[in-house]
Amino acid sequence: MPHTATTPENRLRAALHQRDLADVLENADWPELAARARLQDVAAAETLYREGEELNALPFLLSGEVKLTKAGPQGREYVLHLLRPGAFCDVAALYYTGGVPTSAVMVTSGRVLWLEKSALLRCLSH
Repeated sequence: MPHTATTPENRLRAALHQRDLADVLENADWPELAARARLQDVAAAETLYREGEELNALPFLLSGEVKLTKAGPQGREYVLHLLRPGAFCDVAALYYTGGVPTSAVMVTSGRVLWLEKSALLRCLSH
């Protein structure tokens, strides 16, 4: 069986293949995204980001589960969505000019791929 070299670009492409994003990116985009991507192993109950925080990178869930929450009156937490692997926590954060409207908290331990927002926007703009 031939050995195939595993480059950062190929690993990134494989991780995003389950999403439509992989279909719209051009071959020339993968090296820049891979160079600016960061993998993070995350424990259950760990917060990825908090409501109102400005994000420089978008979290893409590779494994585990994440809940998106919103703080209500008197500090009550409302769960808006439960995410499973193969999803961005909030892809619309690419275009937010202020902080994110929700918090993202790991429900189970897992792995997150952080993609730099500016690099992703550059790749999607052509």
